[in-house]
Amino acid sequence: MNFISWNVRGLGGPSKKHLVRDFLDQFKPNFICIQESKLAVVDRPTWRAIAGNSLNCFCFSPARGTAGGMIIGWNGTLYKGILVQSGNFCLSVEFTSVLDHSHWFCTTVYGPNARNLKEDFWTEIRSCKPPQGMPWIICGNFNAVFSTLDKNSGNVCWEDIHNSQELIRDLNLVESPLRGRRFTWTNNQQTPVWVRLDRFLFTPDWLSRFPRAFQHGLPRFGSDHVPICLELGQHSFRPTHFKFESSWCTSEDFDVRIKDWWEEQHPEGCGAFIIAKKLIGLKKRLKLWAKHTFGSIRARKRDIRHALNCIDILRESRP
Repeated sequence: MNFISWNVRGLGGPSKKHLVRDFLDQFKPNFICIQESKLAVVDRPTWRAIAGNSLNCFCFSPARGTAGGMIIGWNGTLYKGILVQSGNFCLSVEFTSVLDHSHWFCTTVYGPNARNLKEDFWTEIRSCKPPQGMPWIICGNFNAVFSTLDKNSGNVCWEDIHNSQELIRDLNLVESPLRGRRFTWTNNQQTPVWVRLDRFLFTPDWLSRFPRAFQHGLPRFGSDHVPICLELGQHSFRPTHFKFESSWCTSEDFDVRIKDWWEEQHPEGCGAFIIAKKLIGLKKRLKLWAKHTFGSIRARKRDIRHALNCIDILRESRP
């Protein structure tokens, strides 16, 4: 399963529709999130000209004049989608897998350039937050840098950095590293400015179900923005339950094992992503250790019950 997010910078002309369709035919995403369509209306014939037949379902948010416009398209054979919210800057759809009936939210965003609209943008993203425990993925062109590393030269907007980091903290979001590219937008000048404006963010529930998820840049053409792809791999969307057994703490050097397992992991990414990945790795190591070294608590209880039963039988047979 994979997602692609792309600011296409307009879909009005036939040649641009053909370019995007050729791109989607090549990379075959299950979901496509498009920003800056510049289309006031997207009907079925228009969408078919853009996405072909595989991404046969879509929701859209109209452009305002010649600016903006968002589309989320998906494979309706594999996933059912319901439009949840369509605002000035965000478009949200709740998805259900036909295969296992799991649910998640997807929000695509197109952030404003105008500084007087920035606060409304961050507020609208917060308003899209799904119910507690619902996995959530946010992607798109934020038109904001999240750190000083998001720009190759010149000054950065510290207000954007502050607001984006506050958003990540408030909504408990994580971000996997961007592979293959450092930036996602350029001004195409002789001495170019490169900035990372496009990204995928997601909740820890999403990461725990897709621990090998990563995002990477795709070839840039027909737009000054790089398409980015979130690859999930072959995972089940059904959550795996983890139960910490207090008896593990009675094992000799248990605290040393935990410390060693934690320190031997070196994931890259933002702080929240690193902690989430290390917790996932720690859980896997604990499960293996409990199964092969400490022994399954359930199996040990079964053996103890069996031993007690044997003792009772022996006592019954005594004169």
